Amino acid sequence: MPRVYLAGPITGCSYEGCTDWRNKAREELADYDIEAYSPMRAKGYLRDGDRPIADAYDSDPLRPLSTSQGLLARDRMDVMACDLLLVNFLGAHRVSIGTCVEVGWADLLRKPVVLVMEPEGNVHDHSFLTGTAGFRAPRLEDAIELVKCVLLPDVGAAQAQARKDREQLAQLKAMVEDGRRKLAEERAGADVRSDLATQIGRMHRDGQKEARRG
Repeated sequence: MPRVYLAGPITGCSYEGCTDWRNKAREELADYDIEAYSPMRAKGYLRDGDRPIADAYDSDPLRPLSTSQGLLARDRMDVMACDLLLVNFLGAHRVSIGTCVEVGWADLLRKPVVLVMEPEGNVHDHSFLTGTAGFRAPRLEDAIELVKCVLLPDVGAAQAQARKDREQLAQLKAMVEDGRRKLAEERAGADVRSDLATQIGRMHRDGQKEARRG
């Protein structure tokens, strides 16, 4: 299964700002059996409202994945293990040094880089970065399509299979919901029949009592 590393700014960004686009990319690529690795995985502890994420948390022993050594070790491992880097610089207001280093690792290892960045004005718009990236797109959606085209042997067939899988999943969900609805109707009917039987039994007993009194 092809692997993609989702690189992009983290320091100074909110938790959602770091994870939203990565979750979107991971979910869409998963439909095509492309595995996406995020440097934010297993870091839910960094969710703290809108407070920006720090460069590292060396003084917190409970956050080993976020120490300087932990960040470097796992991110470098991910870059080495992946087949392609998807680098998202859209909307960046400060240079992401860590992401730039990851792009350098990828180039040294001859890993293709798909760069997502505005046509002009981005703080990362430098010849070394744009020259290292084999592919560039102005939108995340376009970049994801590029990733598919680079990693998949037949994008058209993969897209058709993904559509078929989604249709089958939708049909399965519809069948489950229909089954639940029918079961609920059957239970409701059984409850009505039970209540009716109880009422008939009560009426019968009441009739017998009246007959004995008479």
